[in-house]
Amino acid sequence: MNASGIRYLPLIIALLLAACATRPEGISASYVSHEKYMGNDCAQLATNMTDATAELARLSSEQNIKANVDAATVFLVLIPASQLTGDHAGAIAKYKGEVEAIQTAQIKKNCKAFGPPGQSVQSTMPADSLQARRAESHATPVPAPTQFAALSDINSVPNLGENGRKLYREWLTKPFPRAVAISDVGAMARAYGPNAMQQAVQNCERLFGNPCRLYAVDDHVVWNPR
Repeated sequence: MNASGIRYLPLIIALLLAACATRPEGISASYVSHEKYMGNDCAQLATNMTDATAELARLSSEQNIKANVDAATVFLVLIPASQLTGDHAGAIAKYKGEVEAIQTAQIKKNCKAFGPPGQSVQSTMPADSLQARRAESHATPVPAPTQFAALSDINSVPNLGENGRKLYREWLTKPFPRAVAISDVGAMARAYGPNAMQQAVQNCERLFGNPCRLYAVDDHVVWNPR
């Protein structure tokens, strides 16, 4: 390879890496209407959720393998393997959408899965009982959930820039108890533990100098637009 080719090699590799299989956490959910699940009772919704999360976990595991293989094959043969064999990005987006739709149906029917994303423990307990159970892990009362947006709908979090969306995506992977606070000008802070709600608000206001409010706690959005 001549000097000119060597000069463009980093750009070529960067373009090839961009064509590699996307990691599951970087794939946004496709829209799926919750109405398709509204005819199911709480027990049926729990089964729907178990099936959807199991399939999402399977696809995500395979997608991570493809991403790892792509990273290796780019440097060996300059062709991402997934360009030849395909990846699961479309299916992952679909099942993420299914999970959000089932969650919305569970909320509307007052039967909600309790547990961190990907490790849900399905339950047919009334929503007020689940709210009481959730509150036990926090030092202060937990605000009631709102219907502002699905928890995993990162693009619906008001005023967040690209870095804020990345931080929120990371927050979604953390265990309970947890909280995230935002301001009207795009500031955001995350916190964990029994005092997560107070710490998130205080950190947000201390670091950015603007009034902040809770956006989400544990597995629920609690944000109310002013």
